[in-house]
Amino acid sequence: MIELPPGVTFIKRELAERVWTYDFGHSELGPIGRVVLTELPDDARTHVSCEVAVDPDDALTAERRALFEPLGLEIALRLEDALAKRRRRSSAVTDPSVPPSGPD
Repeated sequence: MIELPPGVTFIKRELAERVWTYDFGHSELGPIGRVVLTELPDDARTHVSCEVAVDPDDALTAERRALFEPLGLEIALRLEDALAKRRRRSSAVTDPSVPPSGPD
C-alpha cells in the first residue's frame, strides 16, 4: 500500500467507459494532480498516465508539482507492475499433454 503524504487525499471517478481517474488533492494546495487509467480496446493493456495540476499563473504550481510528481510516479509504476502480473496470470497456458493432478 502507498502511504499518502500528510494532507493528501484522493477520489476515484469513472470518467468515461473504460476510463478511470484518481484525483489527488491537498488540504492547503487544492488539486495537485491525477492518475488516469484507460483500458485499451484489445482488453489486454491499460494505459496509465499522470497529470500534475498546473496553472502557470499560480505561485503554488511548483509546490503541487513537487508533491505530486513522486507520488504519481510511484503509483504509476506500481499499477503497471500489478497490471503486468495480471496479464501474465491470465495469459498462462496449461500444457494439454500434462494430466491435471488430483487425489488418486
